[in-house]
Amino acid sequence: MGENISVTKIKHLEKFMQNIPLNIFFKDTECKYIYASEICKNLNKHGDDWTIYGKTDLEIQPFPELGRQYYEEDKKLIQNGGSLCYTSVFPMEDKDYYYEIKKQAVADDNGNIIGIVGTVTDVTELMTMRNKMEEYYMTDPLTGLYNRKYLEAWKKVEAPIYPISFISCDCNELKHINDTYGHEYGDQLLCFVGELFRTYLPKNCCAIREGGGEFLIICNDTSEVKAKEIVDNLVNKAKHLYVKGHKLSIAYGMVTMNEENYDFNEAHRIADCIMYEAKRAMKKLQNQS
Repeated sequence: MGENISVTKIKHLEKFMQNIPLNIFFKDTECKYIYASEICKNLNKHGDDWTIYGKTDLEIQPFPELGRQYYEEDKKLIQNGGSLCYTSVFPMEDKDYYYEIKKQAVADDNGNIIGIVGTVTDVTELMTMRNKMEEYYMTDPLTGLYNRKYLEAWKKVEAPIYPISFISCDCNELKHINDTYGHEYGDQLLCFVGELFRTYLPKNCCAIREGGGEFLIICNDTSEVKAKEIVDNLVNKAKHLYVKGHKLSIAYGMVTMNEENYDFNEAHRIADCIMYEAKRAMKKLQNQS
């Protein structure tokens, strides 16, 4: 009778666990799953007969890098104790899914670690909203390019891929168009610049509007020769863009740095100096024509 009650209680406990409003998992000291709620069990689909139980993340994760990360974390928890909390992104076909993962080592009454308990929370909606807000916060609304807030954030977490090239840019006709035709047409010129950069810059480059008609292009993994090709292409593509009869004219100044001489502030200063020299030369040539 007592044994039947014990079995019943165990079955009831399993039902409680299945219906708890939380995605939860347990692992043993070999980092193998001994219990998992539905979201965990559904991470890998191998048919109705497949089970997550008795397997590690190395075996069940559809993304091998995540599987290795989770497994190594589990081994450290089993060895050293403690807890972890972080957000993982799962790049699925339709969109990216974000899950907050919390896990903690569990010890018995003698302090011996007997396994891991963890929870998985879907935070996709929250992270998507946060990413959109950050993008909005760091984007110039007129040109659609990044703004100075993005540049400041980039400087704090920068991880240059060398060689890295910086291209300073300034719109030559912006003040004249603003003063002569009004800011509506000056804005149109800036929109053309934004479209030009978004369309023709390589993926390893990002363009930032620093203010007025000044822009900075940061190009990772870009040699001096490649940076010059990028500028030449931008100049060529801008030849057919006009605002109130004025061709879109941009002065460029570029500098390339390697790991041994890299300094952002110095690179920015040099690129600006070269750009202003080019701007003066273009104005002089225009006055002579």
